[in-house]
Order: sequence, then C-alpha cells, then structure tokens
Amino acid sequence: MPKKVLFLDAFGTLLKGGIEAIVDTCREIVENNSLSMTPQQLLDIWDKHYKVLLGGEFITIWQANEVSLRTTYEELGIDDDTDGYLNKMYKSWYSVTPYEDVPEVFAKLSSIPKCMISNADDHLLDTALKKNNLNFEYCVSSERARAYKPYPEIFKFALDEVGCSSDEVIHVGDSQTSDIVGAKRADISMIWINRFQEDLREGIPKPDHEVRDLYGMLEVFSEEEFFSIEV
Repeated sequence: MPKKVLFLDAFGTLLKGGIEAIVDTCREIVENNSLSMTPQQLLDIWDKHYKVLLGGEFITIWQANEVSLRTTYEELGIDDDTDGYLNKMYKSWYSVTPYEDVPEVFAKLSSIPKCMISNADDHLLDTALKKNNLNFEYCVSSERARAYKPYPEIFKFALDEVGCSSDEVIHVGDSQTSDIVGAKRADISMIWINRFQEDLREGIPKPDHEVRDLYGMLEVFSEEEFFSIEV
C-alpha cells in the first residue's frame, strides 16, 4: 500500500564514517594498553555495556559512551583516560560525509515527506545533516525523544510527530539491532540497507526488504508502489 512518510536512519545509512571512528578508537585503546585482543573484541565488550544503558533511564549518547567505556575498562583492568579517546571519536562524527548514492537519490525524494530517526544527540545530528545538505521535514533524535532504537518508544514518538499510523510509514536503515529490530517492535515495515553484504545475525528478524544501497531502496518503492518517485 502507498506510504505517507519515509523514515530514515542517518549514520551508516546516509552518512559514512561513524562506525569507522568507533573501530579506530578501539584500535588505539588496544594498542596503547597492549591488550591481547582485537579492536573488534574490545568493541563487542564496550557495545554490550553500551546497549544496556540505552534501555534504562535516559542519558545522552555522550554519557552512554563515557559510562560504558569506563565499565569496559573496569572489566578488562584497564587504567587509562577515556576523555581523550571519546573527544577524538566525536570530532570524527562531526566530519561524516554522505555515501556516494545519497545526492542523486535525495534529489528524487524531494517531494516525499521524510522523517529522520537517529540515535544521536541533538547538536551532533543537526550539525551532520546541515553540513551535508540533508533536509528533512521531521527530525527525531534520541535526545529529543528521550528514547533509543531499538526500543519502540522512539518510533512511536516519530509517528506522533508526523501524524501517521505504523502502516502509513516505512523505515529505512542499516543497523540490524537498532533499525530492523526497532522497526519490527514498532510494527513498521522495514527496508534494510545492507551496504557491506552482512549475514543476518541469529535472533534478528527478517526485514521486509533487503537492498544493497539507496538505489535498491528506490526500486522497492517503485515495485511496491510505496511512493511516487521523481525521474
């Protein structure tokens, strides 16, 4: 059925460089502390503590990263600073750029109402979108909604914001845990942007559609008659 509003994720879906900055941070911590693990193994531990915080009483992304990294240090017996690593990571986040398909595809979406839904603090999200000339009729940050993906509260906040029911929108994102799980919990149809040909992890529900990039998203829109796309 036709949709009224397009929900879109930001980092990893439209903007590149976010996850790379996190991996670089983990690599520095591993090297500086001579840890007998890979950066990915450190990230897995950090991510475990980070995700627990997202489901509790609301704190900002900055606070969640700081608290979870300190908890990771405690678990691994690391005696090191956190602020230096985090400041460098955040600086990289403010320098993210669009994927190559974004400018052309966004030109074709100009007549479609769009709502950004991102796990990001207000200032970071606002700066990243403006810097890269990405304009949205609606913008819902985790800080504004006081909730995070994959929890349905942020999607319900967005639905109230755009004045739609869950079957009148479709969500597009790259994260298996945040976007696929979150959209499913909110009973919203989902297009998974799988840019790096990942396998669907155990326990992750199957998305309604899986595509390689935003061009694939446009094909789904056309095939399913979700939106009328400008040529």
